[in-house]
Amino acid sequence: MGDYLAELGDEETGNVVTAALSMLSACGVLAVPLISWVEKRLGTLRSLHVVNGLGLAAFLPLLVKNLWCQLATCVLYVVYRAFLYSLLTVFVAQGFGEMSVGRIFGAVCLLTSVVQPVQYPLVEVVAAQCGGSLWIVNLILTLSIILPVLALCTFEWFEQGSAEHAVVLDDEVVVEVQTHGLSQELPERERAGECKLVKEEEEDCLLYTSPSPRDS
Repeated sequence: MGDYLAELGDEETGNVVTAALSMLSACGVLAVPLISWVEKRLGTLRSLHVVNGLGLAAFLPLLVKNLWCQLATCVLYVVYRAFLYSLLTVFVAQGFGEMSVGRIFGAVCLLTSVVQPVQYPLVEVVAAQCGGSLWIVNLILTLSIILPVLALCTFEWFEQGSAEHAVVLDDEVVVEVQTHGLSQELPERERAGECKLVKEEEEDCLLYTSPSPRDS
C-alpha cells in the first residue's frame, strides 16, 4: 500500500497517511470487544459475513484516487484484519477441533510463503501494463473478495442441507444435529433451557430432546 500512497502524493505531505497506517496497525486489539460481541450475537458463520463486508469496505476506498480517502482504508483495514484472524481461528477450532488450529494455519502460512514471492513481479508487470499505476491491482484485490463470499455461502448451503432431522422416540423428539462444530440454533436453545443435550455421538453429531409435538 505504501507504493500506492506514494503514487497519490503522500511523500509531498510528509508521509502523513503512511504514518497513520503504521500507528493504527497496532490498534487492532481495540476491536476485540466488538469481535466478541458480534460472534456471540450472530454466531461464527454469520460473523464471517461481517468479515467479508469489512474487507469490501476497506478495499473500496483504494479505488478512489484521492490520498485522504485512504485514511478510511487505514482504519477499516485494521478492524478487518483483527476480525479476520480472530474469527478464522474460531471457525477452524469449531469446525476441525482445537488441536487442528496450529496444523491448519501452519499449512496455510506455508502455502502463502510459496505463492507470495510470485506476487511482487506480478504486481510490477500489471502496473507496467497500466502506465505504472497500481489502481488496477487494487481493483483486482477488491474483486477478489468474491472468492471468500462464494466459499462461505457454499459452506452454509452444505451445512443447512445436512443440518438436522428428527425422529419421535416415546414422548420426546430426538433431534440429531450434524453440527460440523458450527450449528448455533440448538446449542443456543439448550442454554436457554428449551431443549436438553442427551449425548454426543461424535465430534460433530449431537442428540437433543425437546417436548413431543403431541404435547404442544
